[in-house]
Amino acid sequence: MERKTDAELFKGIPPRTWVALSADQSRVVGTGASYGEAVDAAAAAGENDPVLWITQPQDGIRISYFV
Repeated sequence: MERKTDAELFKGIPPRTWVALSADQSRVVGTGASYGEAVDAAAAAGENDPVLWITQPQDGIRISYFV
């Protein structure tokens, strides 16, 4: 299966929201206002090795965190 684009993955997720992706980065497994909330949501969804991102603020800067 082809990986979705960032635009497809993050569609509808508000700016400055932490997003936990599955380990293969094919789906969103959790979101939160903080890093911890996104990690907890991912764990509740059964994903113990998520890839964490924070969506871009209005000015278009994106910070990526790989854990």
